Amino acid sequence: MKLVIIGPGIMPIPPIGWGAVEILIWDYKCLIEKIYGNEIEINIINTPILHDIIHQTNSLEPNIVHIHYDVFWNIVPSLNCKNIILTSHYGYIESNDWFSGYYQIFEGFVNSSVYIHCLSTRVANIYEKGGVSKERLFVIPNGANDDLFKLSNAPSLLNKSIYLGKIEPRKRQYMYQNIKDIDFVGQIEDNSFNSNNPNYKGKWSKEDVYNNLSHYGNLVLLSNGEVHPLVVCEALICGLGVVVSEAAAANLDINQPFITVISNDKLDDLTYVSNQITNNRLYCANNDTRMQIRNYGIMNFSYNKIIINYINKLKNIANL
Repeated sequence: MKLVIIGPGIMPIPPIGWGAVEILIWDYKCLIEKIYGNEIEINIINTPILHDIIHQTNSLEPNIVHIHYDVFWNIVPSLNCKNIILTSHYGYIESNDWFSGYYQIFEGFVNSSVYIHCLSTRVANIYEKGGVSKERLFVIPNGANDDLFKLSNAPSLLNKSIYLGKIEPRKRQYMYQNIKDIDFVGQIEDNSFNSNNPNYKGKWSKEDVYNNLSHYGNLVLLSNGEVHPLVVCEALICGLGVVVSEAAAANLDINQPFITVISNDKLDDLTYVSNQITNNRLYCANNDTRMQIRNYGIMNFSYNKIIINYINKLKNIANL
């Protein structure tokens, strides 16, 4: 099978630092090659120039094309491949807070004849309500490459929570910066966030994430828009409990005691949020619980399993 994956063309793949979609695409490539070897030829096309995407893709004559950037939906008619998949990573797709022009993109997905890969059943329901037949939809969640993440047997920051990710208004770090015992890590793209606060720990490389995430007690992500955030999968695989907003809770078993979901009506109640973060962190502090969390993360979000489900779906689509 010959597979072409089309990235956004915004930053390199693999990315030098941040870039969730770029990391996802690179992990897919590496693990597909590891698991399937020469059985599958995988090519990544990562440029913002549409005619270059079309030319490069058609010249490769792939069995499957998978587009991972919403705004490229309109190149579909120009691709010679008959088996095309679109994926949306748009954080607000489940909400009504779409940017101007996104309805046209959504309609482009709906009115096309291609398959739509959904990162959660919640997203699949959005497309189905929009008029997409179930036959065109399939759900495979995000995950993490558990081969890369180190599990610390002697974590040094169990009394601390981490809010890890690009610091931007959608992720709402600025709202929670005065809650004690949270470290904030990420590139700052929000003027409301105080970079001079000692709880800002700067930017991490991906290697830093692999090596250091497991030292923390739990992860906080109280965004007002997400699809299925990679960082939550990564935290679980590192043995951390998670405290998330409803928007960031896709694909999680919310009945697990190490998963705390803050309801939308409580997100601005800083005392309540602080107590929930502390309670979650204390529950997740012992090694037995951390191993339980890691096992849950691997069972549900290890790319070693997700990749096999993905390739089986692609083979079914392409009748291979």
